[in-house]
Amino acid sequence: MALRPALHTPKQIIEYTKTVEEIGSISHVFIPDIPGGLESVEISAGALSCTKSIKIGSGVIRLLEHDGEILQRRLETLQLMSENRFIFGVGTGRPGQKPKETIQNMLSQLDHLRANFGKGSRDPDITFPETFVATLKQGIAQKSVGHAEGLLLNFCSPKYAQRLVDKVSKTSSATPKFACYLKIFYSERPSIANRLLVEEFAKYDSIETYHGMFVRDGIAEDIAKANRTLESGGRIPESLLGTSLVNPELDELKRHIEKFKEAGIDLPCVYPYFQTPENHEYKISVIKKIADSA
Repeated sequence: MALRPALHTPKQIIEYTKTVEEIGSISHVFIPDIPGGLESVEISAGALSCTKSIKIGSGVIRLLEHDGEILQRRLETLQLMSENRFIFGVGTGRPGQKPKETIQNMLSQLDHLRANFGKGSRDPDITFPETFVATLKQGIAQKSVGHAEGLLLNFCSPKYAQRLVDKVSKTSSATPKFACYLKIFYSERPSIANRLLVEEFAKYDSIETYHGMFVRDGIAEDIAKANRTLESGGRIPESLLGTSLVNPELDELKRHIEKFKEAGIDLPCVYPYFQTPENHEYKISVIKKIADSA
């Protein structure tokens, strides 16, 4: 599961992680790190301190924005306090004018953290966190193999995920764990949930990498059409519901998750979206439903 700090307070995220741990079906909780928002590593620390077995961590931090030595100390502290339950999601952020160089710099910093990890701790059982690199393209996915345990995809369809999984598996000597965010939009008012979905698709379609993915999936025109008809309350094209869902029933959500598993995703991460503010009791009921679907 992914819990976005912009949609939940830190106190709510702690409550939700405790809830899904009690249900027992969720293994990982990612806390997305949004520029200008609350810091995901700190929220993860709070949630880890209130749980016993579930893995919790960043999803993802922009590694090159952090001081390596200080980050290493933070990771060692988190692993020691949580009995190695922190998960370390990292990415480049916007790669800039030299994406290959940016990717290599990020992976080099990750390797440096791993090589020096634990030297400041006296605990022989402390281990480097399970690490996921955010990726959507084959190039960074292949480069990241061997540097991290997993790859984390975002907001893509099962067929796109399967193409990437197949390419990486065929061209890499080792097979990483594949995780993927499954964005699901919820509201007690269906019109609001529909609006949230269309706005999110439109926002991502404005990003070159995602627009290219939507073109390859054949849904870019449907996104543009849905965005144009948003105010008039037009129906959401079925093509978009292959990537994301609106207020799904439990069986529908289970089928959606299963499609990603069949595509080779080892860790489908349901990422619930709500309007802000949203009724807390409604949100906790949705969180329980998601845990029941896992």
